[in-house]
Amino acid sequence: MHHQQRPPRLVWPWLLLTLVGFLTVQCGPGEEPARPPEVAAATIRWATWDISSQAEQTLVKQFREQYPQVEFKRIDLDMGWQALMRDTPPPDLVNMDADYEFGEAMRQNQVADLTELWDQSGLLEQVPASLQRLTERDGKQFYVPFGFGWVGIYYNKQIFADYGLQPPQSWEEFITICETLHANGETPLAISGSEPWTSYAWFEYLNLRLNGPQFHRDLLSGKERYDDARVRAVLEQWKQLFDNGYFVEDAQTLGGLNALMALVRNERAKALTRTKAVMTLSDAYNVSQIPALFLNELDFFRFPVLDSSLPAAEAVSPFGYVVPLGAEHIPQALAFLTHLSTPAAQGIIAQEGLFSSVTYAPARVDVDPARLRFDQQKALDLIKNTDEVVPQMWMALPDQVWGMMTFEFGRFIREPHDIDIFTQKLEEMRQKAVASGNLPGE
Repeated sequence: MHHQQRPPRLVWPWLLLTLVGFLTVQCGPGEEPARPPEVAAATIRWATWDISSQAEQTLVKQFREQYPQVEFKRIDLDMGWQALMRDTPPPDLVNMDADYEFGEAMRQNQVADLTELWDQSGLLEQVPASLQRLTERDGKQFYVPFGFGWVGIYYNKQIFADYGLQPPQSWEEFITICETLHANGETPLAISGSEPWTSYAWFEYLNLRLNGPQFHRDLLSGKERYDDARVRAVLEQWKQLFDNGYFVEDAQTLGGLNALMALVRNERAKALTRTKAVMTLSDAYNVSQIPALFLNELDFFRFPVLDSSLPAAEAVSPFGYVVPLGAEHIPQALAFLTHLSTPAAQGIIAQEGLFSSVTYAPARVDVDPARLRFDQQKALDLIKNTDEVVPQMWMALPDQVWGMMTFEFGRFIREPHDIDIFTQKLEEMRQKAVASGNLPGE
């Protein structure tokens, strides 16, 4: 899985503020915005990841029950953002990750300012501050999130109970758990070598915990070097887990979903993987793919703290919508986005899932908890109490960098976990990407 292939502000801002003020009224927590008094007939051209999404179909149906004069023409996102923007006019609404491409769209003034919509629909009060800062620029919002994917260390609850283990808070406690499991003949950790992009999280979380979110952002943007001593410290910490025998031996045969299924002990899961482990670092995409029967065996905890003086930071994969500047039916798109911003709508999205059955935690904290799985609610509570969030590493990189990065991660996960090769190759990649303009650098 990867994000889709990857603009002077026009006269729209004052018009957008007027329209959104017209389409919405201030509402308190948990209240639905009042129905807009009038929406002109139009067909919203909507570029979406999965044109068969049941949740999105439900939300469109609800909206059209109030506004039958508004129709939708759904466009499959089989082209990149810049290709969409070459359409005349561009689509009225686009599903988009809050990723590298979204950042470029903001910097190039290609997306509409949605700050007033945030204020009027209650998003400013109900979306965690750390998540808000991820999609704002110069104090303005250009994105409407409906949810986010999270990352955590998933573990088998029964095996933890068998050995009297509790989720760790510190790295020292985590290593003690690994050593206890290893000493009792258990393999502590599963990791994917055949889909190494799923294992970026090990690098990014060790970097966040050892060097902090600002260094992490600067590294991914090309401002910091991969042969920096701070990067070497991350790799040495990661390599120690391999050297201690904590990871599965056949990582090269495991995909991201296989690594998660290695934790399950249900008899019905035997055919899915012969490899067994007790913990794995996983994101919501892979967790979404396993049946509830197997998921019930598992729980997750936050990646342990290595340096308590650093800001608490988490990696997330926000998903939502943008309105391209120059779109033909901006008032109608804003009306629909107002509907999508409600607690009820975000509850539907969280409960029913979206493309490829991916489960997200809702962006709003006031979604009815009865609609949420235990891990969705846990992820939402985690982000509420997090100082900063960064986009997951695979989202934060341009496509031109992603391929080389993935190859080198695959090499590192397989023997011999060579730090010198990793830092040399990635620093060469960084320099080329900065020289070509694919990374901003200094």
